[in-house]
Amino acid sequence: MTPLATISTALFSWGTLFIQVIILVGAIVLTMVIFRHPSEALHRLSRKAADHAFLWGFIVSFVSLVSSLFYSNIVNFPPCELCWWQRVFLYPQAFLFAIALYNEKVRKVQDDMVFLYSLVLSIIGGGIAIFHYYGQMFAPGLLAACLADGVSCSQLFFVSFGYITIPMMSLTAYAFLVFLYFFRKHHRKA
Repeated sequence: MTPLATISTALFSWGTLFIQVIILVGAIVLTMVIFRHPSEALHRLSRKAADHAFLWGFIVSFVSLVSSLFYSNIVNFPPCELCWWQRVFLYPQAFLFAIALYNEKVRKVQDDMVFLYSLVLSIIGGGIAIFHYYGQMFAPGLLAACLADGVSCSQLFFVSFGYITIPMMSLTAYAFLVFLYFFRKHHRKA
């Protein structure tokens, strides 16, 4: 790997780990808010995070879009067929959240349907990412069909922290967007 690829992979891997911690902590906080009637400070923090859900969705989906393009166009990691399918379900979300964020900040309109669209796209894309990750890490023969005319889907460009690969980065982004849907949905009811 080139020095640029090494540095960028380290940054993206740490970012993935950070998002995974946010999902874990957020799930604990949301569970406490739903079932335990937390302190007022924790409830305010949770509500504040939910109020900025369009921004969080935009940041995660946009960084995912840029990082995937960075890997394929600058670092020259050619995307396989399953990577392309994951992109199909991720890229539109950056635009959906950008429009929703614009509407919220400029037009003062909140379109929570964006979270439903994101949920559907994220569940499908996340399913592809799980299949891709499982095939890369545990059953490369499962991905043999991907080799037909291009990059093998079982090819590992890197493994960080013993488990973070490109499909795991994708899965983490999808998991965050799914979590965001439930987080926002709970707080819109409350």
